[in-house]
Amino acid sequence: MLRQYHIKNYDFKLILMVVTLTVIGIVTIGSANSEFQDKQIMGLFMGLFGPVAYILPILSIAAGLYIVKTRNSETSKTFVYVSGLIFVICLSSLFYVFQYAPQNAAFDIGSFWFYATQNIGGGLVGSLLGYPLVFLAKQVGASIIIIAMMLISFIAMTDFAITRK
Repeated sequence: MLRQYHIKNYDFKLILMVVTLTVIGIVTIGSANSEFQDKQIMGLFMGLFGPVAYILPILSIAAGLYIVKTRNSETSKTFVYVSGLIFVICLSSLFYVFQYAPQNAAFDIGSFWFYATQNIGGGLVGSLLGYPLVFLAKQVGASIIIIAMMLISFIAMTDFAITRK
């Protein structure tokens, strides 16, 4: 049986190192059968991001094309990457708010991971942002906050302005 942990007890550097080591182990070292490497990597990203993992390659290509298109722009490329990462995290959180949160109110990282691999919820990353927002602002408030964050990160990422001079 999985124990329920509190967010204050987690070492997030350790989680990042485990994810990095997992990808290195699967891809570089070839520790897995080559037939199963794709499924294992997809399982890792599904656990982290939920169904958003399916569109990560498309978002990566779009970000690359945007950066190539705006290579002479004054906007820092790191700024674009960070804004894109915030957008993906917010998108995962939106999946958490609409799919997982209405059915289950407990903070349980094991169930976040399990349901994300079953295409339910926003994965571990989306749940870490979505859970406190749903807890504090309920489902409607969390949705509004996350959508506003997505709009802000999209505007920051694309340098979009309503009025141009």
